[in-house]
Amino acid sequence: MLIGLSTLTILSCSEDPLTGSQEMQSPSTSGNVMTTAELDGSLLFNSQTHSEKDPQQNHKNFMEMLSTVENMERQEIENLTDEQLLELGKPVLDITENTVQLPPKLLLAIDNQLSALNLNMRELNEAQLESIKRRYQMALRENPNERPEIRKIKAKDIRGMLLDYYDSKHVDPITVSALSSDPTTLCSSMFNQIGNTVYLYPGDNLDTANRFCLQVPTFMLTQGTYYKQSVQGSYFNKSWAGIGTVVLDGKSQVDVAFDGGLTGNSISWIRINNYKQSGIFADGASDLSIHHMSFENIGYSANGEDWGAVRMEDCQNIRVTDSLIKNTSSGVLFTKCEGPLMVNDNEALNPGRNFFQCNDCQGGGIQINRNSLEHTTGYGDPQITDTELNITDTTLEDWINLYNSTGLEGDYIQVNNNRARTMLSNGRTIMESPTGCFILMGDAGGMYQSAEYNYGVNPGNCGIGVASGQFMRIKNNKMYSKAIQGLSNVAYYSMNLYSSRLCNNHYFFTGSDSNEANWTCGNSEHCNPPFENRAFANSTCKDQNGEEINTPILRNRIEQKNFGPEIWNQW
Repeated sequence: MLIGLSTLTILSCSEDPLTGSQEMQSPSTSGNVMTTAELDGSLLFNSQTHSEKDPQQNHKNFMEMLSTVENMERQEIENLTDEQLLELGKPVLDITENTVQLPPKLLLAIDNQLSALNLNMRELNEAQLESIKRRYQMALRENPNERPEIRKIKAKDIRGMLLDYYDSKHVDPITVSALSSDPTTLCSSMFNQIGNTVYLYPGDNLDTANRFCLQVPTFMLTQGTYYKQSVQGSYFNKSWAGIGTVVLDGKSQVDVAFDGGLTGNSISWIRINNYKQSGIFADGASDLSIHHMSFENIGYSANGEDWGAVRMEDCQNIRVTDSLIKNTSSGVLFTKCEGPLMVNDNEALNPGRNFFQCNDCQGGGIQINRNSLEHTTGYGDPQITDTELNITDTTLEDWINLYNSTGLEGDYIQVNNNRARTMLSNGRTIMESPTGCFILMGDAGGMYQSAEYNYGVNPGNCGIGVASGQFMRIKNNKMYSKAIQGLSNVAYYSMNLYSSRLCNNHYFFTGSDSNEANWTCGNSEHCNPPFENRAFANSTCKDQNGEEINTPILRNRIEQKNFGPEIWNQW
């Protein structure tokens, strides 16, 4: 899913990052070709050194230094000795230590090549990334004498930056009000910025770039690992894209990779690993596109009901697509959000408490479609416990949960074409709730929800449950489970678990649109000995005709089949 890009090398015979094959290139006649050995040596930064840095503390120190400068007199800054400048400007040196600087000619050549692609960062696909790789390498080949180097900032450079910043904070109020960002050159002085793009390298401070490159809409992160980074409040209409195998590694020491802001943002082609709470979190974000991402080992010590790979509150128009979620406290959590909300075409392995939950969501364009979900083990700190259910936070509850969420009469919330399965160990599932479902609709109410063409294989206590709510459509789903002691219960149910909520118009389709099941109840609390249990209803809810639904009625609407776990491959 994430492609490789050799960002700094030009080799006469290089390995193609996509295929692993050897791609022959014309030998350079300049004698100035960067080799792999040079890249691994002293020319560039030492990755271990950067893994030990604290980018957030460096950013904080940098901001405190600027606050000090702002309160100085300009003449004071001009009169500082080199030693004093290096002492005052140490945060500049800390942030830029061992970072990569591209020569102006090479930076311009790269930007010219990539600008010609006219990329839409919100739709950046693999073919376009391949084009970026080719054009990037072309710029390197055409400028063999322009070599990336370690950024070296001297006392005179620091003086220039500090005076520039001081002047920006002491211009007249009318000028300040007309500016859309800090009128300084800090962005271009500390980062590889040209035109509408900042080209970032491992070791660059992402939060500082976000703060001082306000007018630049695009951040290209080049190949490598960025340790312990956290972007705080990414500004309006920014795009963050990984070019190559790009990893943000929180080292299990940082709470969130992208925290706050994010309205109008696009985040794509980045692996976010080892963050304590969430990969991406925002309160109040809108028009956010998260695509072709990977989230792994997120929220080990966090409560899966509150934190996960992607956590959004009071949001609108959010898209999470074509991404991988693996070993997280939860997957995608939306609270009090308005459509459109799209969580489509993702894969998940051990996504925690829920792969997806919509909590008090409403509006049109809400889709949770074409996701492939698997569970082999729990993830999270076993000391974190749900006291009401007496289960640990590592427990999978519902794969997909719609909690008090409402679509539109002409635009139902869609939970369509998903598949989920639990891999069994010695006949038992690992860390699953005895009450959870593959898909739970109408949890604590809600309206206008649909579940169509979903396939479940040993997904838990139930396949599709409708726990209350109105105008629920259940159509063309297939649910299979063998008898699993203490877990498997029923394939489909309709019952009001919330006495304060309405429960009617539960439409289980029949005929060519009928739902199907081959489900054996193995939960001794409900069935002893095990028996076929494709449906349950207790007359507390009504169907589309206003008639009460009981178990015999619902069983007649669910077709008993002889299929098995092979339906996973029919998806």
